Amino acid sequence: MRASVIIPTHNDGEFLERTVSGCVDGTRDVDCEIIVVDDASTDGSVQRLSRDHADLDVIESPTNSGAAAARSAGATRAQGDVLLFVDAHCKPSPGALARLIENAESWREAAIFTPAIGVLDESWNIKGEHCWGYGVELGLPDVDYHWLDSNRLYRLDRFLVSPALVGMCFALRRDLYFDLGGLDPVMKGAGIEDLDFGLRAWMSGIDTLSDPAAVVGHYFKVTSSEAATVPAHYHVNRLRTMRKNFGDVVWRSWIEYYRQTQGDRIFDEAWAKFEVDLQSAEEAWRALAAKRVRSEVEYAACFGIPWLLQVGEPLSPATEATPTESGGRVGYAEPESGTDDMIDPVLKIDAESQTPAYFGVQVAYESSGEPFVSRVQFVCRDVPELMSCCTFLSRYAENMPLGRAAAITDEQVTNAVGESPAVVRAARIAASLFSQSLEQSVERTRNSTIESSLG
Repeated sequence: MRASVIIPTHNDGEFLERTVSGCVDGTRDVDCEIIVVDDASTDGSVQRLSRDHADLDVIESPTNSGAAAARSAGATRAQGDVLLFVDAHCKPSPGALARLIENAESWREAAIFTPAIGVLDESWNIKGEHCWGYGVELGLPDVDYHWLDSNRLYRLDRFLVSPALVGMCFALRRDLYFDLGGLDPVMKGAGIEDLDFGLRAWMSGIDTLSDPAAVVGHYFKVTSSEAATVPAHYHVNRLRTMRKNFGDVVWRSWIEYYRQTQGDRIFDEAWAKFEVDLQSAEEAWRALAAKRVRSEVEYAACFGIPWLLQVGEPLSPATEATPTESGGRVGYAEPESGTDDMIDPVLKIDAESQTPAYFGVQVAYESSGEPFVSRVQFVCRDVPELMSCCTFLSRYAENMPLGRAAAITDEQVTNAVGESPAVVRAARIAASLFSQSLEQSVERTRNSTIESSLG
């Protein structure tokens, strides 16, 4: 079976029927199943749905356990190679669901795929001609969603790279979901559990990619007055997300900030509930720390989060970078010597060298013949500001069309990393050296192509 569409629901009324009908229509040409997970609804909506759609697989939960637990139950039951999670108040545009499934099946790297999200009104129409957001960023240190327009995201082929996962609708391969540990069923209610999963995926080397051509409308049930009040479970889920995904330095800094901003009463109540499952959160952090391939400073540099850049630990414990004899640091774990994977075998800093950093850039070609930056490595002196700027450039430029990569400026680096005098100086150095390395790589690729055609 190609896919399983999983729809968690709790008292969604007529929206549930509309969502299921939209999913049935949107996957008519796809070999898939639709699983509805009833998270203890009391409005009769699931019973009415079962009468009209006898072929649906319905899972009933005796208690209201929250969105993460409901999705996890659906994923455990699912038989499809791709899992497609859809909230029970969504309207997929024609072709959107099939496109997301196809993306998860055929994209060259493992990733999580989300649609462009439009806002549905009560008449079940998307408001206006434009979608509300193509992705979200993880607002730190508040640990919340900030919606982004397409001009705030950088492209990876036909996709937009989103800093965080929005759980309204997303698709990924079933084996990847379980490799990442799945959504955290300990998290209650709805909210933050998707940020936690997406952040864990990113630290593990898995990007969240938004497909602008796949549009899904979402009805936001929360009113403006309700939005002004943070639900109690949000605080607990935030605590759990931060403990599971960040090292001790960030965790301690954030705890102090959160207590000060929320006040002792709210913080102490949330902490008491959080402590009940503290051990499992600690175990989740240790498991992630042992295998993650990206660090919190990389995350901060890639997506422009100044607070995290200031307090984050620059290196992943496992693989991110290793000290060189001359005191520099190498970005990303390098291949063993003698392999063909090394971009530039002279990528090193000698003690006598006056160059603060080197980049190794690899250029490749799409099937259409368009050149793009396929891989970036760097080595730089052990200066935090320079390390952050080089990290941002390497992540930002990778898989970018060559023309756009060549146009990257130091202003873009400072906008993402910070604007302190030290960062400004480091950004100028990093951008200049990256540009030089890119030109050299293009020249090498051009010469190699000429030699191949002559030989």
